[in-house]
Amino acid sequence: MVESIRYRLPPDGVSFALPDDRLPSWFKAEVCQAVLDSPWNGYIADGQFEFESFASLDGASVKDNVVVLTRGADEAILLLAAAVKRVVVPLGCYPGYDRLKLRGLGVDVRYYDPSGFPRGLGEPDTRVFVCYPGNPVDPAWFDAVCSRSMDLSGLVVDATYFCPFSEEFENLASRVVASGGLVIFSLSKTLGVAAARLGGIVGPIGQVPPSLDVSRIDVFQAALWRVFNTPSGRGVARTILESLRCCKNDLEARVKSLGYSVRPSLAESFLLVEEPSWSLISGLAAKRYPEFGLLRVDVCQTNLDFLEAV
Repeated sequence: MVESIRYRLPPDGVSFALPDDRLPSWFKAEVCQAVLDSPWNGYIADGQFEFESFASLDGASVKDNVVVLTRGADEAILLLAAAVKRVVVPLGCYPGYDRLKLRGLGVDVRYYDPSGFPRGLGEPDTRVFVCYPGNPVDPAWFDAVCSRSMDLSGLVVDATYFCPFSEEFENLASRVVASGGLVIFSLSKTLGVAAARLGGIVGPIGQVPPSLDVSRIDVFQAALWRVFNTPSGRGVARTILESLRCCKNDLEARVKSLGYSVRPSLAESFLLVEEPSWSLISGLAAKRYPEFGLLRVDVCQTNLDFLEAV
């Protein structure tokens, strides 16, 4: 049973629950205490505040980067897409790139095959979105994209499948931001806090559009981010990450033992399985990419238990 904690904030009250039992009780208690200790707790009726108020919190800025928190990665995508005239996005990828959603913003939407170079990088008032790692971007392909230009100011790297408190994410963000690009992240894919709807945009100071109409972040989301930015919170993130990596290794070994090939993927939260004919699809939490002959298998104990029973 998933453990949850509910608190009431004055004057009207805000209820929330930490949704994942992998988060230890002491961590949940710290988040709850951070909510109660928040300077906004006593006077904001709906428990929310504008992003501008968040700038003074720990973790809002790191070196020369700026972190803008959003309600999940989908909102980050839509915010950045709405700020330009043209967006170039990968085919068959993350749900946030839904054609109707993007075209509803009134921007010119173009799609590219993730196996080819995305045309549009460097064009004025254009953003090129890249899903990395995975869905199903190859690391070598991504390196080729980055090497084509020292100026990546039009590039938006969607790193939703990296833990934002991992060394891999920090290395990626530093590389992209140093060249003028932006990075999108989420807590849900690797840390299991999807119900918090917390994501964000990382970019160089002066490059993150100041006119972004960012949804108001509630006190719980701000507290969660703040606690994760402490040494103890980062330790929790690393523990969860190691657990995922162990599960991924076991899942990959089982898939290979059944005679299927696995394409290299840096993401901890899924495997890319080459899928000429996959007879077990109905029993797995997975997504098909027919155009690439790939099956994205979610890294989870449920999938591992199912394959071990085959």
